[in-house]
Amino acid sequence: RRDTDDDSVADGNEQVRGSDPTVDDVADFSDMDEDGLTDAEESLGWLVPVVEGTAYPVKSSASLPDTDFDGLPDFVERDLRTDPNRADTDGDGINDYDEVADLSKYLAISALYPNMGITSGNTGGFGTDPTKADSDGDDLTDREELIDGYRLSLPGQTTPTTVLTNPLFADTDLDGLTDGEEKAMATDPNNADTDGDGRKDGAEISVGTNPLVPDVAFQIVLRDVITNNKCIDGGDSGVANGDQYAGEVLWWVVVNDPQTGQRNLLSDALDAEYFQGPDEDLGAIFAQPASILGVNYSFRDRVPSSFPLTLSPRACYYTRHWSQSSWLPLNKRSQVFTMTPGDSFGLQAQFVEQDGFISTDCGVSPGYIPTVIDGNEINKVLRKRYSYDDLTGSPGGISLTGADATDVVNAGGCTIDFQIDIDIIGEAGPKPIGISSP
Repeated sequence: RRDTDDDSVADGNEQVRGSDPTVDDVADFSDMDEDGLTDAEESLGWLVPVVEGTAYPVKSSASLPDTDFDGLPDFVERDLRTDPNRADTDGDGINDYDEVADLSKYLAISALYPNMGITSGNTGGFGTDPTKADSDGDDLTDREELIDGYRLSLPGQTTPTTVLTNPLFADTDLDGLTDGEEKAMATDPNNADTDGDGRKDGAEISVGTNPLVPDVAFQIVLRDVITNNKCIDGGDSGVANGDQYAGEVLWWVVVNDPQTGQRNLLSDALDAEYFQGPDEDLGAIFAQPASILGVNYSFRDRVPSSFPLTLSPRACYYTRHWSQSSWLPLNKRSQVFTMTPGDSFGLQAQFVEQDGFISTDCGVSPGYIPTVIDGNEINKVLRKRYSYDDLTGSPGGISLTGADATDVVNAGGCTIDFQIDIDIIGEAGPKPIGISSP
């Protein structure tokens, strides 16, 4: 055996270990426990990182190849930056060796240092991070996800079950909620749709529905209102009726909240201001002459720019038509409503070209739609009621137009069409609300 520097270590071994076979440097690579770390390296030690804390220094024993007897030799612990003096570095209740799944990268060096004790690359470990108690950052410890689990009562089951999750993926079922969030909300972290209603748990939380109860979320949308050029007082006949050249078009769309029964006004003719600008062809009808902010208004009057549009209760608004067609692409959305099995809601709308008398409850909560109105040319009424089953059976939504309304009056050439959609809210969540009344 050739030993050029006479340091009792063969030149070949020195080359493998990275030392100089021509210089007596045995003190630099002496390895008393033959674990692949020199005694000097074990004495020097290394830093162990701590999640949300300061790294701390450690040293391993120069006489023990596995200082803490956790199954990981000190050589590997230094490489992984685990603590050679603690069998469970991160304190999650799982030994470091059991957290490591693959040691194949150390097989070659272990062949030179049998005391390392690595004979197979596959440890059968979990593959979690031995330096982090919560490897995937989902607020559940690795042990809780892998071994202990937690008890959960799931829909359709009469007794609680123990739930385990994947410690390597923060969102085991890919539903948009972390496993920790699912534990807090009592949803199933292994089932993206806990209640089986066709929407992921995360999507339900984002729109305010209950991921533990089958339900459906929806919005009512007034897409547009379309009138032709005949919606003037007197219609085709050209007979003057208070105002020969201008007609007053009014509408109301009212939705009943399926949970509370409260009536909600989605839209009336005030929304035309979004397209027309302040005081352009907007009017208000009052049951009697009214004085508002020091200004006297007659029974029917155009609203000046000083009129308080946010006045509560709202007045009864109309938009003037001067022998022209009109298309108002409102796209106005309601709030998000929800229904569970057994629930239903009502939808009521009325579109009219108004000619004369209108009752004092026009535009006033909770009815909004006047009980008496003169619409001698066109008066369309829509009344619908939908159940939970109606909406779940129509995943693409429901669309209503003027053809779905009843013509209480249709005596002239004036036509008013509309589109009202019931949008079912799916995985993408609700769309923007759209316009707001001035």
